[in-house]
Amino acid sequence: DFWNANTLPVIARAYYRMKDYQKVIELLEREEVAKDYSVLLLLGNSCLELKKLQTAAEYFEKLRKYGDTVKNNRVLGAIYYSLGEREKAQIYYERAKELEKKKKEKNQGKIGPMQ
Repeated sequence: DFWNANTLPVIARAYYRMKDYQKVIELLEREEVAKDYSVLLLLGNSCLELKKLQTAAEYFEKLRKYGDTVKNNRVLGAIYYSLGEREKAQIYYERAKELEKKKKEKNQGKIGPMQ
């Protein structure tokens, strides 16, 4: 009774902390589990730990709908580089650089605390 769509992500986090990545994937890939940000991140990281790079890439691609971040683009770049997809990796690395540059420009425009 305790293993339902609401509790499975919590249970999966416990398995992740115990480094049982296969169990995390098994629990979270169930159809009844909503694939929200935290679930996709757990799935993606678990697949990375198990060297299931293609599947990890799919989960990290889905994470982009929650935000196009420097970190996510770097992870995708590294995954595709490891898979031998150099052109795709370069696209993600370039996107990460672009986002980082925009972030720096935005932060430079802010006035810091007075000293």
